[in-house]
Amino acid sequence: MKHLKLFMLLFALPLLGIAYSCDDNDKPDVRVNVTSTNAIVDGTIYVVYPDSLHITGVNVYPAEGVDKATGRGPVFFSFNGLPCGPGNLDGAITIALDSAFVGGTYLLDMTMDVYQDDRSLATCWATMPVKVLADSTELPAAPADTIQHNVGHRISY
Repeated sequence: MKHLKLFMLLFALPLLGIAYSCDDNDKPDVRVNVTSTNAIVDGTIYVVYPDSLHITGVNVYPAEGVDKATGRGPVFFSFNGLPCGPGNLDGAITIALDSAFVGGTYLLDMTMDVYQDDRSLATCWATMPVKVLADSTELPAAPADTIQHNVGHRISY
């Protein structure tokens, strides 16, 4: 009987450790900054056909008042749900667009690993709308050639 109690205790110890180790308060608090040679106005990337969608960088920054953060590894892109492959380590990628995209609004999804000091490693998803225009007269007022825009963040495990 003593052996049975000992075995039950030994089997229960790992379960107690798993329950104790779960802590949801250590998720990274980051912002994702996207730079593009295409115009970015009010959170939307505007591409004038026949130009391609050019993302020149995706950077991860900590939120104000928290420890430093960094993206680890390549950024994986998908355009309107279709994988476009990984960008290089700084997040640069060029996506050629077909004439069938003209006049529509699509979604550019970016997925990357994020590390922040004293917090868990996490996967970050960021989404930006992309509007494909027929000509440059349809652009909103006064976009710059290259505009940096904070996309926001969504963290998930």
